[in-house]
This record gives sequence, C-alpha cells and structure tokens, in this order.
Amino acid sequence: KQATEKDIRSLLKTIDGLNMKAIIDKENSTHKTVNKTAFYLGSMGFITFLILFVLIMGFPGFIINPLNQFAEGLSEIGQKNYDYRLDLRTSDEFTHLSGAFNTMAKSLSENETANLTKILAEEIRIRTLIEEMQDAVFGINEKQEVLFMNTPAKKILNLDQKQIIGKNVNELTKDSNLLKVILDNIDLDDPLKVDLDGEISYFQQKNIEIVAPYIKLNTFDAVQYSGFSAGMIYILKDVPEFKEVSGEK
Repeated sequence: KQATEKDIRSLLKTIDGLNMKAIIDKENSTHKTVNKTAFYLGSMGFITFLILFVLIMGFPGFIINPLNQFAEGLSEIGQKNYDYRLDLRTSDEFTHLSGAFNTMAKSLSENETANLTKILAEEIRIRTLIEEMQDAVFGINEKQEVLFMNTPAKKILNLDQKQIIGKNVNELTKDSNLLKVILDNIDLDDPLKVDLDGEISYFQQKNIEIVAPYIKLNTFDAVQYSGFSAGMIYILKDVPEFKEVSGEK
C-alpha cells in the first residue's frame, strides 16, 4: 500500500513537472510572439511614417509645379505667344490638361495667322486701288504719321524721292509747304492753286475722317459700340475746268 501511494505521488509530481514545463514553454512562446509582433508593428509604423513623410514633402510640388506651369502658359497666351506649349506628365489629369491647352494654343495660332493673312491681303488690295487712283490721295493716323500716299500725291507734294511711310507729317512739311497748306486748309469750297513745274493747276480738296469702331463690354456684359478718330484721308481732285475758266479770264 505504501509503495502504491509512493508511486502515485511520484506520478503526480511528474505530471506537475510536465504541467509547469508546458506553462513555462507556453509563456516563453507567448513572449517570443509578442516580441516578434511588436517588432513587426514597429517596422510597419516606421515604414508608414517614411511613406507619409515622402508624400507630404512631395505632394506640394506634385500639384503646385504643374499649376505654376499652367499659369505661365496662360500668361504667354495672354501676350499672344501662341507657340507656347505645355508638357505635364505628373498624372493623367495634368496630361489631359496640357493636351487641351496645346490644342487651344494651336487653334489660336491658326486663327491669328488666317486673320493676319486676310488683313494683309486687304491692305495690299486697298493700297493697289489707291495707287491706281488718278486723284492725289494720302492718309495719316492719329499720331500724325503717314499711312499711305500714292504717286500723284507724292508728285504734287514734291516728295517723290523721300521715304515717307511712317514719317510724321510735321517733319515732311519742312520739305513741302503745300503739305502744310493742305493740312491747315479748312476752306474746302475753293480749289487749291498749285504751281506744278511752272504750270498752274487747281485741285479740289476733300478731307475724310477715319473713325475706327471701339467695342467693349460693360459690367452687365452688354455690348457697347463707340468710335474714335484714327486719322484723316486727304484727297486732291484735279479741276481742269476751273483752270480753263481762269485762263479765259
């Protein structure tokens, strides 16, 4: 009986030892798991911090730099530099925006070229018609600069050999007293008496004011039309019948 009790106690002691060993092993395993988890969480937290830091530092440049380029492009377009192009590739949205901007700039450039071509063609046509006129014709702008002058006018004013387009008429009057007379003449009813190489001729003067349209939008987006003086056109028409009458007298 005592031997059996002793065996039971020994068995219980062994079982208790095994339980303690299992508890210790489990506790050690739990500590290892906790330490490993803490390491992983710390690593993930550090990596997340680095990612956020990079995003925070790079995000303003990612957005602001393309916007600054876009603002610069609009400024260039405002100065009629239609050859300016954008190349934004930071994102699909900015790539699409730069493409739309470049399309707009190209369209504006083509429209300006077409309009300029029409204006130049019209200017050439008008200058050709003026040059073919038998009457003496010349025009000045609001700055008193010569816009055009046909050959009969140059001959009458004795300005054949001079470069006069763009010159101020006040300077040209120093070489042509008749030009000063024409500019100051307000009595357009009586013909001008002009000595051309010793021969007296008479010219009927006609002055035409150039009124250019000025269109603007008010605060209510209503179109307002007005005009401003953009210069004068002077026409001298030969009056041979007046010369004949004067000669008979």
